Amino acid sequence: MPTTPLLNYFMNFFVRATLFLSLSCLSLSAAERVRIMAANTTSNNFSAYEDPGIRIFQGLDPDIVLVQEFNYRSGSLRDLVDTAFGEAFYFSVEAGNEQIPNGIISRYPILESGEWEDVEVDNRDFAWARIDIPGDTDLWAVSVHFLTRNSTVRNAQAQALVSFIQANVPSDVYLVVGGDFNTDNFGEPGLNTLSAIVDTDGRPDDQFGTRGTNASREKPYDQVLPDAALVAVEVPVAISGHSFTYSEGLVFDSRVFTPISAVSPVLSGDSGAPSMQHMAVIRDFLIPADGPGGEPVDPVETLDTPALIGAFYTYANGFTAAWLPVEGATGYRLDVALSDQFASGDADLFFEDFDLDTSVPSGWTNGGSGFSNLDTHYSSAPYARAMAAGDSLTSPSFNFPEELSFFVESSGGGNGQTGSVSYSIDGAGWQLLESFVVSQSGDAVFVDLTVDPDLTISADVRFRFESSFNTWYLDDVSVATVSQAGFAVGYEDLAVGDRTHFSVNGLDASTTYYYRVRAEDATMTSESSATGSTQTNLFSSALAAWSADEGISPLSSTSDADMDSILDQAEFAFGTDPNDPTSGADLLVAEPTESGFRVTVRQSTAPNLEFTYFGSEVLSDFGASLSEGVSVDQYSVISREGFGDYELVTLEIDTGSADQYFFIAEADSSDF
Repeated sequence: MPTTPLLNYFMNFFVRATLFLSLSCLSLSAAERVRIMAANTTSNNFSAYEDPGIRIFQGLDPDIVLVQEFNYRSGSLRDLVDTAFGEAFYFSVEAGNEQIPNGIISRYPILESGEWEDVEVDNRDFAWARIDIPGDTDLWAVSVHFLTRNSTVRNAQAQALVSFIQANVPSDVYLVVGGDFNTDNFGEPGLNTLSAIVDTDGRPDDQFGTRGTNASREKPYDQVLPDAALVAVEVPVAISGHSFTYSEGLVFDSRVFTPISAVSPVLSGDSGAPSMQHMAVIRDFLIPADGPGGEPVDPVETLDTPALIGAFYTYANGFTAAWLPVEGATGYRLDVALSDQFASGDADLFFEDFDLDTSVPSGWTNGGSGFSNLDTHYSSAPYARAMAAGDSLTSPSFNFPEELSFFVESSGGGNGQTGSVSYSIDGAGWQLLESFVVSQSGDAVFVDLTVDPDLTISADVRFRFESSFNTWYLDDVSVATVSQAGFAVGYEDLAVGDRTHFSVNGLDASTTYYYRVRAEDATMTSESSATGSTQTNLFSSALAAWSADEGISPLSSTSDADMDSILDQAEFAFGTDPNDPTSGADLLVAEPTESGFRVTVRQSTAPNLEFTYFGSEVLSDFGASLSEGVSVDQYSVISREGFGDYELVTLEIDTGSADQYFFIAEADSSDF
């Protein structure tokens, strides 16, 4: 059999188990996650759902929606539900011909529904539904849309709602009240009134900690308010492919959510669609089979971060990434990129003059700043942002920024005062970037981002302008970015199932790639593993010769002659016959020792292990058949760690020499 330096590499360091073993998953069969959403995400001027709001429904995948302004200009409400959720979903809406009715959409059967009159307003009421959620106990859901008029009117609406619920909803069910409360703050009297029936202490937020749900993200208009029984079974909101979890719920703003691909088909600008005045809010609950007060299955609060084993079978067009299993994981997600930042970026120049209108531009998060149209304060007409004591203004995120510049000017009270701008990377804490003096004469500030800190190597960088005094003005913010290569095609947040290795292909030869992996279950995704790297090879003459003999092009990155899910090139490099089917086995750890090897193998509960190895110093001596190997019976079990239906077994193997050994681990039916 032809040999290569790559084969020599694998012979020294890798072990392969030929028995395929499936990962045992943590069972949550006695409980089911239910995601509840508050949504007043209509757009344009018709108080009706259009493509942006529909995409938000599809991307967040709620089970129950407390929906406001339940209208659809492109068809019937049945058409809207079918488009956004599917034909299997149920819905109810207020009776009559309300202008902007409230309603409920549900994955689960709606057993009965109706409305209670809201005497404060004449174009909608309080809509309710009794829903047959999983388990033995029903959920009563109430969809509301309070008035914007003032907090006194909203409190009157809350008082009426509490009376209706206390008179009509049984005490032994789950209850959730949600929707558009139009509240200016969390201390409004109406929320205190509602606390008699539901918990009002939850504080959903986004990945930057912002809790506001109106368009400018300043006020908590929208909420999902569970009763005590639901609070007891609440679990963090986790979205696969998004590295944050939200213990009290998520305020979803597509303008800041990253990566947006994790909530496909949502587009980054959907939450900023014309006249979309609200953000969606979701909270998750793990409903036990025996209802409130029962013994719910304890969910895994966190998933461990996977530990990388390494990059195996590296060849010209790919490699196999491998990692150790994570207890409780039901699957894994893999990233492969040309940059260790796992984000692409093109050389670009971003410029914001704040002149489109008086509101904060899309993608920016306002922390109290206002606007000014005085020509003494702006650099370019007609507006600038006014920064008073305690105000902040946060930029969109940028990949690999090189320079930040902006124009600052002060009023008389701020003349000579020192302002500041901070930065945050990937949602981490804020760090001071630059302090600057503002003056009435106005000046441009330039910040070099290539040194101390060097942000040209960082993705998802945001900038926050802050003020501790009255008053200064910000205008003409510019960010220059540098070019960085991004993800390998098809390998951004790729779901790879419950396997603990994956064959990456379709890559470029003689190129360095970076990879990382995350574990996931039905409710959450772990943090990313450490970053591994490997460099693909040029095709060797031996591989080219073998490919010619087999009639397989060496440039094929997907050929698999024996259909065993291990690429032909990888099997050739590994030393097995690509035309001889073998199990798609997990890759494990092997460490040379003074007398042989210490290996960790993954096996089903408790078959014996028989080792076969090649032992020649001369690579040309190795044949194509594994049967030419020698059985090793000098080994001892160092440790066994159980994970349900499989174990990790560490053994010490005594071969008398640590040089040039290639092991195959085979299992039989006998016990240790």
